[in-house]
Amino acid sequence: LLAEYKQRVDWMANEVEIARQVPEALVTWLIRCIKHPTMIKGMGMEYADMGTLYDVIWKNPLPMCSRQNLSYAQKLCTLVARMHERKILHLDLKMSNVFVLSGASDRDVRLKLGDFGVSRKEKPGDMCTWRMSTLCSPGMAEIEKFPHPFSPAMDNWSLGMCVLHLAYGRWAVDLITDSSGKPKESFQVVKNRLEKMSQNNPRVTEVIEGLLEPDPALR
Repeated sequence: LLAEYKQRVDWMANEVEIARQVPEALVTWLIRCIKHPTMIKGMGMEYADMGTLYDVIWKNPLPMCSRQNLSYAQKLCTLVARMHERKILHLDLKMSNVFVLSGASDRDVRLKLGDFGVSRKEKPGDMCTWRMSTLCSPGMAEIEKFPHPFSPAMDNWSLGMCVLHLAYGRWAVDLITDSSGKPKESFQVVKNRLEKMSQNNPRVTEVIEGLLEPDPALR
């Protein structure tokens, strides 16, 4: 139990430390015991009144490549790019770790990143092993060759899955992954299906294709 408590505290402490370095992250803080200040009771988070991005999409399904969902995708790509500029790797990027805060209009809706428990600063020579990758986004261990350097390419693949979901729907994600999130088909399968449905948006598809590039060096 003590080891489990220490691991949870380490994750929470890491999340707070990393989140403070990323303005696009939800504000988080550690909650300490009043009688024993060194004891961590939990973690507090900024309130996201609209819930997660997954919640928003599930509650309000829209047509493929709707303006609203593409706006979410653009904002998310911007958040991740800014995070990478600060040499921060999220490593667990998914729709349920993106939080939505309402605004005066749909255009003013803000996205913020959360759950930085396994995140880390990018450092030269810092290598990821298969075992470490199991803490990352679902399916990541299935597309990388290990060991390999921690890099933005890891987040970019996960970002590609999020943009795919936002642009074309959950069915597109399910078409190329199994129930555990592991890739089973290439993105070309989705592309072919969209062209048959006359629903392919070339510019959006090009972005997704680049993010889901199997070679990390080209992603």
